[in-house]
Parts: sequence; C-alpha cells; structure tokens
Amino acid sequence: MASAADGMTAIAADESFRFACHPGVACFTECCRMLELVLHPYDFVLLRRATGLDSPQLFERYVIEEDDPRFPLPRHYLAMVDDGRASCPFVSENGCRIYPFRPAACRSYPIGRAVLFQGDAAEERFVLIKEAHCQGFEHGPCWRPAEYLAGQGLGTINRCHDAVARLLQCPEMRHFTPSAEQKRLYVLALCQTDLFRARLRDGGFADFAMDAAASDEELLIRAAAWLSQKFFPAAGLSSC
Repeated sequence: MASAADGMTAIAADESFRFACHPGVACFTECCRMLELVLHPYDFVLLRRATGLDSPQLFERYVIEEDDPRFPLPRHYLAMVDDGRASCPFVSENGCRIYPFRPAACRSYPIGRAVLFQGDAAEERFVLIKEAHCQGFEHGPCWRPAEYLAGQGLGTINRCHDAVARLLQCPEMRHFTPSAEQKRLYVLALCQTDLFRARLRDGGFADFAMDAAASDEELLIRAAAWLSQKFFPAAGLSSC
C-alpha cells in the first residue's frame, strides 16, 4: 500500500481492509463534523428526494456554489451548520437523518474512488482514508474496495459519476474557459435535473434526444454526453 498525504493511501482492488461504522463505535458521527463536503451531480438527486425540495429551494437552503480558479466549471458544497463544529445539517445524535439518500462521499467513506478514462478504456482506482478520529478500522468485517462500495448502494450512483467524470476529463477541458451561459447550462443539466426536465417538456433544447420522462439517472448520464458535444463540438465524443 503506497503512502499518501492527509491520511490517504492507495489501495489495490484485490486488497482488503477492516471497517465498520455504527452507533456502537465511539467516534460515531464525528466524520459528519468539521466537514467540507463536495457535492457531485447525482448527490442533488438524492438530496431532493430526501428533502422534498425542488432545485431552487435546495440551492437556497443547503448548497454553496463557488468558482474555483483551478477548475473551469462551478463547484458545489453542502452548507454546514454554524455550530462551532461545522456540522452537517442532516446529522443528529442518532446518526444521519437522511441516511437512505446520503451523498456519495458519505456512502463511500472510508474509500475514495476515481475512474480515469483513456479513449474507451476506463481504469478504476481507490484510496483508503484513515482520519485520526476514526475508530471504525478496529471493528467489523474485511472488505475489498469494490465489494464495500457495492454494499453501500453505489452502483447506480457511480455510473452517473463516471458519465460526468468522462465529460470533465475531456482533453479540451484543460483549456476551456466557459461563458456564464455555459456554466449555467452545466449546473442546469447536471445539478438541477428537475428544472432541466421541465425545460425539455416545454420544448427547450431541441438537440437533446431523450424523452423527458426518463429517470433522473438516465437523464443525467445522457446530459453529460450532450454537454461534451455542446462544449466541444469539434472534438466529438471519441476524445472524451
């Protein structure tokens, strides 16, 4: 296992680790505090289902949107509670109040996963995150990374993440300076699929070839490929 910074180590797909998280672990919910939680596009679907809010309401109450000079498109974070501990707004003494709909980073912890695309080939990589407060490694069964992630319900979520990752890894993205309208389109199509669906039903985006009644998952995956064509029409899908 190769060392990495900030308590992260690379872990091979066939390597195992021991871990369990439950109310009986002394550090239970500590990972939900002093937290900067990045939200990925499918997380917005989960949070809307958890809260019953539409996208404008969700963004107003729970989402921080920032421009990052190191990255061309907007980044999103979950707005934490100002309680001196930067706690997640959904955590309680008994655990997560939206557990079935928790964001992907919460599900995957303590595993981090990335997919690197090279043409049609995809390489899956994992890291193991060991924070000083976490005592979960002293308990539970042994897991391999993919086995653990599957058990946390990440199958469909990772398919959506991978579709977005393919867009973000387009070679043209390195030199991309999006307009304000392109930034808005990225957020609408991938982070506000309820509003995007409404636009499709109203006849917007005639070049988007999908039934507006498609599932959120299907809509998001297709939208990521559509954005790559919109942003980089000269490159074609094969470069992304």
